[in-house]
Amino acid sequence: MKLAMGKRITVAVVCVLVAAAVIAALFFGANAGTTRQGETAAGSTVPPSSTPLDTGNGEPDNTGTGQTPEPTGAKKVLNVYSYDDELELIINEYIRRNPGFDYEVRLFYTPLVDYYHTLSLINQNLPGDAEAVADIYCVPVAYASHFTKGEMSRYACTYKELGIDVEAALKKADIPQYVIDAGTNPDGELIALPYKPYVHVFMYRRSIAREVWGTDDPERISEIIGGGTESWDKFLQAAQTLKKHGYYIVPGCHDLSLMIDTSIQAFSSDSDAVTWINPDWEDFMKISKAFYDQGFIGDILPYGEEWSMALNGKGDKPAFGFFIMLDFINNTALDYYLRDTAGDWAICLPPFKTADGNVSAGVMVNRNSPHKEALGPLIEWITLDCSETGLQYLRATDTLYRQDAVGYHLYELAGGKKPVVSGTVLHNTSTDIAFLGGQNINPVVYGSQRTPSRVNHSYSSPQSGFFLAWFEETQAYIKGEKSKDAAVADYLRRAEELAAGYKETFEEYGMSHLLP
Repeated sequence: MKLAMGKRITVAVVCVLVAAAVIAALFFGANAGTTRQGETAAGSTVPPSSTPLDTGNGEPDNTGTGQTPEPTGAKKVLNVYSYDDELELIINEYIRRNPGFDYEVRLFYTPLVDYYHTLSLINQNLPGDAEAVADIYCVPVAYASHFTKGEMSRYACTYKELGIDVEAALKKADIPQYVIDAGTNPDGELIALPYKPYVHVFMYRRSIAREVWGTDDPERISEIIGGGTESWDKFLQAAQTLKKHGYYIVPGCHDLSLMIDTSIQAFSSDSDAVTWINPDWEDFMKISKAFYDQGFIGDILPYGEEWSMALNGKGDKPAFGFFIMLDFINNTALDYYLRDTAGDWAICLPPFKTADGNVSAGVMVNRNSPHKEALGPLIEWITLDCSETGLQYLRATDTLYRQDAVGYHLYELAGGKKPVVSGTVLHNTSTDIAFLGGQNINPVVYGSQRTPSRVNHSYSSPQSGFFLAWFEETQAYIKGEKSKDAAVADYLRRAEELAAGYKETFEEYGMSHLLP
């Protein structure tokens, strides 16, 4: 099927670490006692209902559903829509710590982070229950603007409406301005804040840094690789130096990709064909080719045995480091791949500041929720409370979860000291990570959040064909199997075919009008 004539269709994919999929799969397979809805073997969702939803302007809106009142005396149910399974653990932990908050959490989630699986959220209609409305919801950074800036922002309750003293709380918590701006609706009101930072950092081997440069100090290594310069120049110089000592700077071009706007984009034109990709990605192809031809990187795919061996110093040629999302530093998946060098790692600011689109852009409350008046303290606890009893302090100090409360399996995934957004918490805690040789990551986290990161705007999951098609073509180019023009042309052809498949899926469910 051809793409719609005269309509510009965005086809993009978040270029995220495969570890994200691994961790997500483990999370989604677990159950912390919360009722889960809308789950199928393939992760599909039930098409949205067309029942009008009150938007507060006196007119019905056919993009959602009405809320059925709960029977008198029934246990209060909190409907939570999230692809981030930790939100379930967090809310249950709040309930455990606040017995007066008498709610049962009913989690609706999608195991794939993509535009199609979030359509039920756009419509404020939960999969598997045509009468349910999301009370609390969160969406990935990749397409958060649809919910904070676009038409769907009208569904979100402002933090002021929740009874939060927003101005005072923001100042006290020291939330980065660009994070505030991202969560502010067109009327200038705050409607969403995240609890996880979503920037990338560079993670490197301390022993190699000392051998090559005589220091493993994060500030010094950041300077050497051009941290925050928005340029490849120093990173290229560092790669040349590392090559002389027998090291790759990173295992392969996939690791370099996180320094580009982390989406793969193709746009259709009026000629009904996918004809254009983001120029940043064409630059990435050239950079990858140059690094590969000069022997600065290898032909190694991320999160596989060869990648693990290179970073553990056991491959044909060891690698100095790689780029990683902050929240994945202290987890079992990373330990699985790099256990042999645990303690010999550190993180620093990377040359380019990009944001991972697979992380939540913020927690939001449905303005049509019958429980919204009771949700203010919960939302403030998650996003703005910088006291020693607030979520972010507890998360940064690994005092949030008890193994007997969440279970050993979930604690292994969600436990450990974690990076947070609040600058106040970052200054008042020491989030020292044993895997990083005891490094307190907070100075790096704080520095990474002081200026905006480039945020991708994507509509497809990392498991989709777009991701695979792009890197298959890029690999063919850097290895000399295709010219750059041929690789781009082949990708665009494959992207158009994949986009047509997406369009068929949307049309099948009567939702083609919601195509971006």
